[in-house]
Amino acid sequence: MKWFEKFFTKKDNHNNNDQSFNIMEDLFVDNNPPQSEIIPQEKSISCITSFLNQDYFLMGYNDGYRNHSDEILKRTIQRIKAEFRMQIDMIIDQKRNKKLEMLNMQAETGRISDSLNQQIANICKDLDESIETLKTEKQNSVDDEGWVMKAIHKYHEGFVKGTGKYQEEKLLAISTGLFN
Repeated sequence: MKWFEKFFTKKDNHNNNDQSFNIMEDLFVDNNPPQSEIIPQEKSISCITSFLNQDYFLMGYNDGYRNHSDEILKRTIQRIKAEFRMQIDMIIDQKRNKKLEMLNMQAETGRISDSLNQQIANICKDLDESIETLKTEKQNSVDDEGWVMKAIHKYHEGFVKGTGKYQEEKLLAISTGLFN
């Protein structure tokens, strides 16, 4: 009886005829959602998307206002491209590892199921196509083309606006004679 009392608690409401039991929720309910194997691929895609969706205009504006140096502009653009290529390399590596897993699975299953072998072949083909697209984008970033250029153009635009704002404020300060 003591084991049973661990999971059920008796409610006593001054009326012995109205007795009810509360069942511990965690005994029967699993609040953790199931995990999916698709998450790593979504993570790699969102990794590039979040990298490209940063506020490069604001970064450029702040750099242009504070530094207004052509050298800073060139170095930051090179840094953005290098970080983009590094992100691409990491995703390519993830996709290659996923393909290796698929090929190992195909080797383990052997000729058990033709449909399973076809599904694995389709996944490998899709991974190869994704890898080729990523390699192309990596090369495009070297040639000042491709996905990364939206971020580069936004940074450059912000840098020019920030530099312009700095020059405007400097000219205003000189023309009023307040800071002479």
